[in-house]
Amino acid sequence: MHQQMDWNYFDITIGTVMEGDRWHWRATLPTGMTITSNQGYTTPVQAISCARLWIATESMRRAFEGCLVELRDRGIIQGQEFRNLMRSLEKPIQQG
Repeated sequence: MHQQMDWNYFDITIGTVMEGDRWHWRATLPTGMTITSNQGYTTPVQAISCARLWIATESMRRAFEGCLVELRDRGIIQGQEFRNLMRSLEKPIQQG
């Protein structure tokens, strides 16, 4: 039997949906926007765990980007340095 799971993580509701024979996570943001994983998982527990990791990683990346923007705007780092640091964040962040 397939059982869907739901979980709340920092006001982001994470649920699981089955597509074919694989589980995907679906995050619903407080704004109502949803994000669904591209990758499928063998269990709903695995999908939820990967969603939590993706959210934490994406949150860190956005916070770091905000700090770099502030440093650039204050003239503490130059434009090229900013671009190099931002490029270093472009490594693919897996959705789990």
